[in-house]
Amino acid sequence: YSGTSMSSPHIAGIGALIRAAHKDWSPAEVKSAMMTTAKDHATSRDPFAQGAGFVVPNRSVDPGLVFPAGANDYRSYMVGLGVRFGAPFNTLPALDGSDLNQASLAIGALAGRQTVTRTVKNVGAAAETYTADNVVPGLNITASPASFTVAPGATQKISLTITRTTATLGAYAKGSLTFTGTAGHVVRIPVAVKPVAISAPTEISGAGASGSATYTVTSGWPRGRPARVS
Repeated sequence: YSGTSMSSPHIAGIGALIRAAHKDWSPAEVKSAMMTTAKDHATSRDPFAQGAGFVVPNRSVDPGLVFPAGANDYRSYMVGLGVRFGAPFNTLPALDGSDLNQASLAIGALAGRQTVTRTVKNVGAAAETYTADNVVPGLNITASPASFTVAPGATQKISLTITRTTATLGAYAKGSLTFTGTAGHVVRIPVAVKPVAISAPTEISGAGASGSATYTVTSGWPRGRPARVS
C-alpha cells in the first residue's frame, strides 16, 4: 500500500512515458489511458479502495479508447458547483459532476433512474467495434448505443442509463463498466452509485417577507420521476 509520496512520482513518470509515445494526447487522455487499462487489486475490487486499480504502463500506451476532456469541461463542472466566471467563460453551461467526461461513473444520489453521457475517442490505428457490458450488483446499466464502430481519431457519444434494481438504498453499489473491442482492446471504468428513496435540495432560500420558490424533487419510485414543487 503506497501513499501519495510514492504514487505521485510513479504516475507522473508513467504519464511522461505515455506523452513520449503520444505527444498529441491531452492530460485527460493520458489519465484515461492509465485508468481504463488498470488491473484489479488482488484482494479488493472496491473503487473507493483501489480507484481504477493498479496501473499497467505497457497497456496504457495502447488503450483503444480514451475519454477526452478540455479546460472548458472542468469550468462547466465548476459552474455547476456555483462558481461564476468572467468573460469569455461567463456563458458556459453548468455541468453535473456525473456528466463530466471522465473514465469513471459516480452518482451520489440515484433516485430510481438517471441517464449520463460519455464521449470516447478511438486512439487506435484502425477502426474497431466495441460492445458495452457491466457488472454492478443491484443496478442495471444500459448503454445507447450498446455496440458501436468508431474510426481512428473519431469520437462516439454514449448515453448510459443507470436503474436501481435490488441495490440497497443509502449504500453505494460498486462495480465496473467495460467496453470490449473486436481488435482486443478492453476499456474498463469503475462505477460507484448510491441509490436513494428521494432526491431533493437540502435547503431552499429566498429574500423578502413573502413569496414562493420552485424546486425539483425526484422520487425513487416510479423509476426516477421528477416533480416540480412550489
